[in-house]
Amino acid sequence: MTLEQHPIWDQAALLGRLRGKTDRVAKLINLYLVDMPERMNTLSEQVQASDLVEVIASAHTIKGVSANLGIVRLQHKAEELEIAAKASQTEKTARLLEEIALEYSKSESELRAYLESL
Repeated sequence: MTLEQHPIWDQAALLGRLRGKTDRVAKLINLYLVDMPERMNTLSEQVQASDLVEVIASAHTIKGVSANLGIVRLQHKAEELEIAAKASQTEKTARLLEEIALEYSKSESELRAYLESL
């Protein structure tokens, strides 16, 4: 299965983990939407500075947070970035940063639409 065939956000998986408690889902989503813009800005600065040690740490955090919420595509892109940074592939990290920003934008839209539907 290619990354594009994965859902941007696996809503059912998150709802399952939280036993269908939409209030908890909403709380987690709101925390994510408040926290992630700063994480994305920091990651961008780290990639631009070629600070690969910090890129690894930030990518790992984004991967974990995304996995916890079922944000599948962003999770996978963050993992790719983490691997590229560990391999000191600075050109690849710059390309992956663009892809991560796009996936984050898509996930943010889906999460906001979900919150509006509640």
